[in-house]
This record gives sequence, structure tokens and C-alpha cells, in this order.
Amino acid sequence: MILVVGATGQVGTAVVRRLVARDETVRALVRPTADHETLTRLGVDLAFGDLRDEASVRAACEGVDVVVATASAAVPRRGDDLAAVEDAGYRNLFDACEAAGVEQVVYLSVPESPVEGRAATTRYKRRNEVRLLDSGLTYTVVRAAPFMDTWFAAIGSSIPLRGAEHATLDRPFWGTRLTRRLTGTLVENRGLALVPGAADRRHAFVSVDDVAAFLVACIGHADAENAVLDFGGPEAVSWREVVETYEEVLGRDVRAVYVPTVVLAALQRTVGLVLPTAGNLLGMARFVAASDTDADPETTDAIVSVPRTSVEQFLRERAELPDYDEMHIKRDPAVGTGAA
Repeated sequence: MILVVGATGQVGTAVVRRLVARDETVRALVRPTADHETLTRLGVDLAFGDLRDEASVRAACEGVDVVVATASAAVPRRGDDLAAVEDAGYRNLFDACEAAGVEQVVYLSVPESPVEGRAATTRYKRRNEVRLLDSGLTYTVVRAAPFMDTWFAAIGSSIPLRGAEHATLDRPFWGTRLTRRLTGTLVENRGLALVPGAADRRHAFVSVDDVAAFLVACIGHADAENAVLDFGGPEAVSWREVVETYEEVLGRDVRAVYVPTVVLAALQRTVGLVLPTAGNLLGMARFVAASDTDADPETTDAIVSVPRTSVEQFLRERAELPDYDEMHIKRDPAVGTGAA
């Protein structure tokens, strides 16, 4: 049996779909208050619980062979606390995996960066990697490059969210909701992109679907055991090239406003003093702005080969889908006005 932790999220849902397509026996750790309609429809076993609740995590891990862990509270849901989920919560999970005799843990992480210690999310990711390596569990750590689905939307485009299932940016967090409402269609409607970092900053941007495929392919693969793998798209692409691809896809000029790393750092420090969760998200933007992520498909292909979606292919395929529902970026009246 395979347990997916984070199964109601964007990556987790894609992982579950692929596992079901392979006729695997799947269990999903789901909060009682979460929307689990998709998982119910897929016929997976639901283990109601929460990473913050040690007893429920231990119960979910009983009889499990493999755990795929994608849960993140960087963009929080109601009631989320980043440290409680990504620090203490993952400690609960790994302890439960050891107690249950889980054979493999596949953990989704982030690439290394000179500024990775400046954002809480990246600090917790690296801490969890160390926990796994020291645990005695068989592990696969997948350090995924920036997601096209998230970061292309973050520059002011609704195209990456077309057809997205349980999109991270759709979570009811006031900060992302407000940002999406103000900037969600700037690229398409005004030909303006708000880019974190310099024009020549390069990333091996990767699609959520490709990451999900890779996580699933790592399950039970001997060469993926006790390995830390950097996974990205087919090539490293600069932000300038991303903007140029948007111009080709949309058939219009797109002007980029490049937000310097020093500006993002100042915003992170200032906002983070009052709103830690929003400050963490600015820290993630700083993380993306501060250093490149390289594409080296041959290295990961030698372990597990999965198709890689290019930036152009991703944007053209998404652009052909129906317009993103504007209702998704309107503020939810039930959402509070403070950080989680």
C-alpha cells in the first residue's frame, strides 16, 4: 500500500491519479475538513488525520509499504501553522514511518540555494532531508526546480492555472488571494509581467505533472533508493526567454518588470515582522530570484526516465484550455486578514 501525504494538494492529487492509473493500492492522509471529493471519486482509502496529530499519523502509516510526502503549508490553508506542519508534522510522519516499518519514503523538497536559510519553508525542507538521512528509513529526496504552474502564474498570468486541479494558488490564504485579484491576468490583459529577479536568471522550470510522474517512478526503483535527486524540466530557461515565449503564445508584446533580489529581501524582512506567512512567501520569491537551477535530465534519466515538458509546450497547451475561472481569484469572505 502507498500512502500519499498531501493528497489534496496540487502535486499530491497528481500523484494519486498516477498511482490509481497504475492500479496501485492507495491511501491518502486527509484532514476531516479538507475537500476530498476527488479522492473519493478515485476510490482511494481515506485516512482522516493531520500531520500535527501524532496518533492519526501513526494510524495512517499502519500497513503501508511506501509513503510519498508532498504536503506543504507555504501557502497555508485555514488553521495552518508552517512550523507545526513542516517541522513538527514531518517529524511525526518520519517517526510513524519508522514505527510502522515503511519500506521507502519519497519526499518532495527544493533545490539548494545560497539564500535557502532565509525562508522558513526552505529551512524546514532541508531539516527534513537531514531527518530522513539520519532515520534509517530508505529514502528518496526529490529536489524539484520551480514549478511552471506556480511561478508563471505568480508573475501575473492565469494561463498556468487553466485546467489545474487543486491549485496551490487557489488555497484560501488572504495574501495569495489578494495578489491574484490584483495581478492575476496582467500578462494576458496588459502585457505586463512582474518577475522575481534578473532577466538572465535561469531555472529548469518543471511542470507539476512531470514532478508527479517522477515521484511515482521513483517508487521501488533500486537506483532511487537512498538518493537525493535534482529534478527539473528539459532545459534551463531565463526569465527573458519565458517572457518571449509568452509573447509568441499570446501574439502580443509583454513587458517585464524585474524585481531585484535586494528589493525582495527588504520586503521579506519588513512584511515578515508583522505577517510571517506572507514574509515566508516573499522569502520564496527571493529564493527563486537569487540563484539559478540547472537542468541535467541525463543524470535523473539514468535513474528514472520520464518525459519533460518544455516551457513552450506547457504554455501552449494551457493557453488552449478555457479561460481560468475568475471566481477563483476573488476574495473568499470567510478568509481572515492575518497570517496563519
